[in-house]
Amino acid sequence: MQQIATESLQASVRPHECEDSYYAGPTNSKVQCFPTTVENRFVVGLPSLTSGSSSTITFNPDGLISDIVLTAQLPVPASLNSDAGVPAGLGLGANRGWLYSMISRISVRYAGSSLYYFNGEQELIDVLAECEDSIKRDQMLGLGGAELTSPTDWASASLRSASIYIKLPHNSPSAQEKPIGFPTDCISAPVQIQIEFKPFSSVFLANAVTYSGTTYTQGQVAATIPSALSSATCQFKQAHLNNRDDSVSARFSLDKQALSIPLKHFIQSQYSTPLVATAGNQTVNLTGKIYECLCSA
Repeated sequence: MQQIATESLQASVRPHECEDSYYAGPTNSKVQCFPTTVENRFVVGLPSLTSGSSSTITFNPDGLISDIVLTAQLPVPASLNSDAGVPAGLGLGANRGWLYSMISRISVRYAGSSLYYFNGEQELIDVLAECEDSIKRDQMLGLGGAELTSPTDWASASLRSASIYIKLPHNSPSAQEKPIGFPTDCISAPVQIQIEFKPFSSVFLANAVTYSGTTYTQGQVAATIPSALSSATCQFKQAHLNNRDDSVSARFSLDKQALSIPLKHFIQSQYSTPLVATAGNQTVNLTGKIYECLCSA
């Protein structure tokens, strides 16, 4: 009784609007106006898998594009000396999230727009910044590639496989603030996404090693770095209107009106500053902008 009296008193003196939080109703339920079919079964293979190459993925003007995931797998490296039984991958290493490191840049062109560029480090920072918590950030980085530190790791197909989220202005890995997506049915030209790889020799670590009394130099180990991926595919999420008459181009005259697509933010060009190779604290001056930092050594 005391609780009921307290709640009634608060309701009488506090400005409020009644909303049913117990039963579903018009005040707390939203229904999509135009029925759609959502699919994520589309998989496109990258045309080029070699070191330093680039591949272009084209989305024709049909449907709504949102999430895009790149999945790649490395082959087993060549052995330093197979006749002597040297295990493959000896002396080679890769950091966690190596697939992000392999991306030189990702560019996108929306129909006849300018070509927008995002470096691999920018992609990583933006993806991690939009994760809801530290657990998801660790998982996203881990999906980008596990550490490869021994021949046993290189022998595992699962450790040689990685997946990264392709972060573009119109999408987000966040589940709480998921954008609507980009409606390609409103444009007359394709959306093109270009993925460029760095030279693989700049991504993997190579160290001189000794095996069964024979020493192999750093150059010999670096020569076993794979020169191409064994596979690379992009899987994407797309939605199609069940009724084409529901499209905005059918309901409005787009030569007289414009469709606005809001963005949470638009990341700018990457800026890097060197740090002095010395022990102790270092000061970096960041002025004029909001910065998200990724430090590497």
